[in-house]
Amino acid sequence: MFELRNRLLLCENYKIGFLNAIYMPFGWLKQGWWSESVSECSAHQVNHMAMGFIAANALHWRRDNNSVLSCSANMTAGHLRQTWLKRQRTSSGNLEAGIALANEAASTADAVCMFAQALHKVLLDRAVPLRELSARTPAAYAEIQDALSHSDFEGAQGRVTFTPGMAEPSGTIVLQQLQSDGGLIDIATYQQAHLTLEPSAILQLRFDDETVCAHLSMSSSALLGSCLVPYLQCPARGEELDFRTNTCQACPDGTELKQSGPDGLICTRCGPGTYASNGHVTCTPCPVGTYAPGEGTPICSTCPLDGYADHTGATACTPCPQGMLSSRDGNMCVIDPYYYASLLSICFFSMFSALTVFASCGYKTRITDVSLTDGKLVATTLTEHYIAHRWRFAPTTWVTLSGTGVHELDAPQRCLRARRLHPLSLELLTPEGEPISADRCSSVGYIHQPFPMAFVDSVHMPPMI
Repeated sequence: MFELRNRLLLCENYKIGFLNAIYMPFGWLKQGWWSESVSECSAHQVNHMAMGFIAANALHWRRDNNSVLSCSANMTAGHLRQTWLKRQRTSSGNLEAGIALANEAASTADAVCMFAQALHKVLLDRAVPLRELSARTPAAYAEIQDALSHSDFEGAQGRVTFTPGMAEPSGTIVLQQLQSDGGLIDIATYQQAHLTLEPSAILQLRFDDETVCAHLSMSSSALLGSCLVPYLQCPARGEELDFRTNTCQACPDGTELKQSGPDGLICTRCGPGTYASNGHVTCTPCPVGTYAPGEGTPICSTCPLDGYADHTGATACTPCPQGMLSSRDGNMCVIDPYYYASLLSICFFSMFSALTVFASCGYKTRITDVSLTDGKLVATTLTEHYIAHRWRFAPTTWVTLSGTGVHELDAPQRCLRARRLHPLSLELLTPEGEPISADRCSSVGYIHQPFPMAFVDSVHMPPMI
């Protein structure tokens, strides 16, 4: 369980780029726990992250081999270890798998010594009857507990003693570091609040994958208490910590953070309908009334006047129906007052023009002269006659005359053709459109256009073609 948790921690830190840290794992860990794969990390990646960790383990065999053991009058700690290894037919550092618990021999020997001294103290020094111990009376149990708690002797692991109120003996702790050669190296021991550095130990530190070696000595113990630059605290949103440079970084506008790893931030472009700006960690759907047609949009575009977007995350605006335009928020269409005002203006102009034309229908213009001029029978009017033919395929229009005193001109139901020469003059033609060569002189009368020609060929109407 502890091995798996430590490997998961190393893997997660590898994925976010938290490198060059020195870890201090805890728990009962088997040898080589750092050389196995886990989750999304290979064994090589886990081993790379674990390199340099410092572990605290119990010191199984004491270092001062010449110390005499309390439970043996003539055996030292070194003699006990060599005797044990000899009986196992092996040597230190060359233990077979069947006797892998070799390090536990020291603690077992100390446990036997501790119980032997406790029984000696209870049975001989305090004269507690053996039958009470056999009966496990409360009084006998209390005596044994008291004798064990006052244990104080030189054992195979070191000096064995208990701190008041503690259930475990105050043994010696050894600090070990996993170094670049793959081995665990002892760098210091700790016993009863005293730290002792190994005189020949070398501490390895890593900075940007470069290994730095530091020789340990009591004079250099200040190294253990030196201050390190703290990691920055980045905002909850907007920036992520780059563990390689200890700087807060953000993805560019139009992108979102996918993950932060050993190679720094990995950013991906925002999809259509979303945007990211001002260091947003994730892409945000475009608000109502805006849209983003493509990828990598830093700011959503506002819908034009003729379109709207009534939902978030729009990739295009919906066109408004004719006569309507987008609201101020761009989320709906409203009536376009200028459109209907222009329609009303056109309707009013058309009605005014129609009324003007109809008012002029049948309007008679007074003639001041009808005479033959340059082979043309020309009628001159007192005021503008308002006859302006518009049709390109017929250069003349129909007119009627009355009150001229000339029968050929005033005949009832007789229509002539006329060609506009001037606002005050017209050339009169036969119904077939031929020139009239006969002189039909007159200085009185009226001329007008019959319906509907008065409506079609009038200067009051806009050009037809």
